[in-house]
Amino acid sequence: AELYERLKQVRFEIAKAENIPANTVFPNKTLESFTRLRPKSMKSGRSIRGVGEAEADRYLAQFVTVIQTYG
Repeated sequence: AELYERLKQVRFEIAKAENIPANTVFPNKTLESFTRLRPKSMKSGRSIRGVGEAEADRYLAQFVTVIQTYG
């Protein structure tokens, strides 16, 4: 639950900075998958459902970095 909340915070910060809805960055289901599967590389992150090419290029690295800190 702690990782999920941190990922939601990262998403919120990105959305606020870009003035877009949070679910445009990644929907909740994708954050849940990140929490469960914990991708620790861009390649593994791109394989998760809900991660499109554009989202991966713009946002994925920030989420992978957070996930790496949670082991």
